[in-house]
Amino acid sequence: MSIHRVSIFLLNANRDLQVSVADMLTSRNWWLRKFLARNMALLLYELDFSKVMGKQFRSAINFFSPPRAFRDELATNLKALRRLHATLRLEFERIRNNTIAHRDADAMRQYRMIRALDEMTIARRCGEFFETAEPLIKQLIVLTTTSSELHHLLNQVIGRKAFRRDISTRKSPHER
Repeated sequence: MSIHRVSIFLLNANRDLQVSVADMLTSRNWWLRKFLARNMALLLYELDFSKVMGKQFRSAINFFSPPRAFRDELATNLKALRRLHATLRLEFERIRNNTIAHRDADAMRQYRMIRALDEMTIARRCGEFFETAEPLIKQLIVLTTTSSELHHLLNQVIGRKAFRRDISTRKSPHER
């Protein structure tokens, strides 16, 4: 379940951002574009991977005993996503605190900040999120597929690894 939670968490965030970007890029209403950009900035700011990628997730990864190269790549991809998130938190903190999550009491300053938002910059940052998350999502697909194989299901039911199979040869459905 831990692997599924992380997958769903990332896929939900991806889908929310994709819909918002598409709506923002196609809207003729400038206020709606600014509103959607503020919401995307808020979502990117609030994504907290530590909520779903903690101890349970690491235990689940260990349970499936992926090869060292797979683990290293997973660690690299997680690190890249966390690094991007830290950058986005710094970049979007002011937008979040003054225009969407916590409203600035100075309505004119808030309005000027909203008008000055560059929607395309925020859309590009969403693209960077998609690009950074994609390799991780591919790995999660491999892990999800692996966790659903009969021998792993049996291992999960009995609570130990009685049945073994190496996942180093597994490919994501996209690579097949």
